Amino acid sequence: MSYDIDLINPADSSHRYEVGNYTSNVSQMWSHAFQQSGAESELLSDLDGKLGKEAAPELAKALGHMAQHPEQYEPMEPSNGWGDYEGALVFMVRFLQQCRYHPDFKVQMNY
Repeated sequence: MSYDIDLINPADSSHRYEVGNYTSNVSQMWSHAFQQSGAESELLSDLDGKLGKEAAPELAKALGHMAQHPEQYEPMEPSNGWGDYEGALVFMVRFLQQCRYHPDFKVQMNY
């Protein structure tokens, strides 16, 4: 299973930007990042339905914690090899960038 994330124009749902997808095997890392960073959201999935401009500050906090504390995240890498700290971090960077580029688009997550 994976997180498949798009940003969708609320006025025209055919106008969308695909952020991409990444394995849910790293969801523990993302949850830890949101909870440790002081973000209002506790899970990546809490951003579903928010506008990019609402999601971006939450992502920035979580991403900042992940980037500054790799020693907390690397031990969470899944033993099956599906996903890792670096990949989870890169996905968060891409998600944040696209929320900033599309502040009025709505986050849509498909699991």
